Amino acid sequence: MGLLPGLALAAEVQIWIVEPSSPGNLADCPRQAAHEVSPPSSAAHRLGADATLRWAGGQIPIVGVGSDEHPTDHCFALIVDGRVVASGATLAPYSARLLHFPVIQVGAGRAGQPLDLLLAPHFPATLSDPVPTAWREALSPLR
Repeated sequence: MGLLPGLALAAEVQIWIVEPSSPGNLADCPRQAAHEVSPPSSAAHRLGADATLRWAGGQIPIVGVGSDEHPTDHCFALIVDGRVVASGATLAPYSARLLHFPVIQVGAGRAGQPLDLLLAPHFPATLSDPVPTAWREALSPLR
């Protein structure tokens, strides 16, 4: 049975988590995370907790794979339909770091609630910062 005209299947959105090359050193996260998930290696795992990914263009629910986690100070790769859309580091929103590559700020979630994730092109950042074109093209249709 085919799709009705104008309807499309929902895209699959995943967040993969990778340990940094050395504890606390997030400088190579964009390269390392993208490398470890294409194809996925044993060093990468899908985000375990359910989450809401917010970005300047909206928000998207992310379905975790069943375990609670609070993945700060790690590397991440955001994958939409099998393609890496962004890769960088995960941080707590109160971090003192200054990063010039993509970041997911991991908010303190309450027990039983999805994690609150803020995707930003750098850190520190706000939702009013410009959105990279690749993110807008991949994520806007999913809002």
